Amino acid sequence: MAHTPPSSPHSPRRHLEVDVVTNKTILHELARKGLAPLINRVLSRNIVDADTKCRAGRTPLAVACSYGQLPIVKLLLSRDDVDPNAPDFREMTPIFQAVAAGHADVILSLMLDAGVLLNANDIGLRTPLTRAVLDRRVEVVEQSSSLSTAPSSPPSSSSSLSSPPQPLQLQQPPRRTASELALNDPDDESHTPLLWAAVQGYKEAVEALLRRPDIDVNQGFGYWTALQLACMRREVGILEALLRREDLDVNRVEGNSDPPLQCLLNLGGLEDLVEVLVKRGRGVSDSGDG
Repeated sequence: MAHTPPSSPHSPRRHLEVDVVTNKTILHELARKGLAPLINRVLSRNIVDADTKCRAGRTPLAVACSYGQLPIVKLLLSRDDVDPNAPDFREMTPIFQAVAAGHADVILSLMLDAGVLLNANDIGLRTPLTRAVLDRRVEVVEQSSSLSTAPSSPPSSSSSLSSPPQPLQLQQPPRRTASELALNDPDDESHTPLLWAAVQGYKEAVEALLRRPDIDVNQGFGYWTALQLACMRREVGILEALLRREDLDVNRVEGNSDPPLQCLLNLGGLEDLVEVLVKRGRGVSDSGDG
C-alpha cells in the first residue's frame, strides 16, 4: 500500500477531529479538560499540529485560555510550534479569550510571556484592555495597569516547572515594559479604554486606568472627552476621579456637546463640583447668563 504523505487530506496528522461539525481535534478537547499529560503524549507522537484550528479559528491554546487551564497554557506557550497570537475568525487572539472569561491567572501568564502581543486588535480594532473594559472585567484592567508600570526584571530563579500552580500574585515581577501597553489607541468607533469606561459609567475601570500617569485624559476624537461624558451623564464618581488628575483640561470640548461646566450647570445640584471646575478652568465663557 502506498504511503500517505503528511499533506494528504486523509493524513492522520491533519484529521484527528473529535467533532466533525466544529472541526475540533483531540488537542482542543484535551485543552478544554486540562489534561496536560495526555496533550504531551499526543504531541510527542507528532500526529497532530499543536496549532491546529477548529472551524471558529481557535487553537488549543485559545481553548485552554477560554477555560482557564493554566498548566495547558504554560505548556503550549513553551513550544516553538505554537503561535501565541493566532487569531480566530473574529481576529481575537488567545489573550482575548482569557479576558472574556476573566481568568486572571491565565491573563497574567500571557502578559508575562514576551511573545504575546498585549495590543493585538480584534475585528473592531479593540485591544484586550478595551475588551476588558467592555466586558466589565475591572480585575483585568487593574492587572494590566499594575503589571505594565512595574520595572522589567527577569523571572525568579526559585520557580520550578514541576511546582503546582500558585495563587495569582500581582507583585510578581513582569518581563514587560510600561511602554508596551497601548492605553490611548482608539478602536473603530474612535473610543479608547478610558472613553469606553466613561461611556459605560464604569467608575472602577476609570479609577484603575487613571492610576497610569501616561493615559491621556483629554482625548475625544471628535465626539466627547471623558470629562464631558461624566458631566452629561451626572457620573459624580467618575467626575471626581478625573478632577484628581492635574493634567485634566476642564475646558476641552469635542464634538457638538456643551463644555463640561455648562453641562453641570444644566443639570443643577452639583454646586461643589461646579466650583471645582470654575477654579480649574476659565468658567463658562460665551455661555449666556451662566
